[in-house]
Amino acid sequence: MAFSKNKNEQSLFSRSIGLDVLEAGEQPEFGEVLEAAFRQENTFGSFISQTPDLPDSVIDNANFDLWGELNDEERLDEQFLSNVSNADNIVEVNAVRTQRQREQKDRDIISEGSFLPTLMAAGFDPINLIPVGGTAYRTYKTGASILASGLATGAVAAGSTAAIEAGLHQTQLTRTLGESATNIAAAGFLGMVLGATPRIVQGLLTKSEVDGEKLAKEIDKSMD
Repeated sequence: MAFSKNKNEQSLFSRSIGLDVLEAGEQPEFGEVLEAAFRQENTFGSFISQTPDLPDSVIDNANFDLWGELNDEERLDEQFLSNVSNADNIVEVNAVRTQRQREQKDRDIISEGSFLPTLMAAGFDPINLIPVGGTAYRTYKTGASILASGLATGAVAAGSTAAIEAGLHQTQLTRTLGESATNIAAAGFLGMVLGATPRIVQGLLTKSEVDGEKLAKEIDKSMD
């Protein structure tokens, strides 16, 4: 993983505030990726890992010279300026720096590691208790078509992902709206595919020697 000059400067800052950084070509361990994924892709993990003393919505010290505390790079970073806009002391400014550095480090770790830890972290999100499988099962039991089944599960999957993304936006500084939109769209599409699959399987196998209806019920059960 190559680092630009700016990232090298950020790495030095990270170490000065107690954050380790990945070196070029370094492969993170499974546990390290899992921890990073829980902080980035799990609403509960993201909430409890927030840096203390982040700026709130109230400015108590109107005389604080925020602009004078920022370096040239920070002054040109619109997202950073938005994150730090309500800071009214240097402690809150440094809290924003620490939070952003940790989030970026987590993203680097996740990108260098395997996909399984991220899947586990997202799968254990409390919002995933919304019964997507139950929605699919009830849709099938009413005799809905393949399209209706896919739309039902797709809508629930997209809705639960939107709720997760909304929660993550409340506890993270570097998450973007574009990233969230991509995740929601992907979840909706995958939900549609999973929702329609049992009906398609049943239709294909009822004409063969395999009991298509029984297999579809087994798929329903596994989804629940």
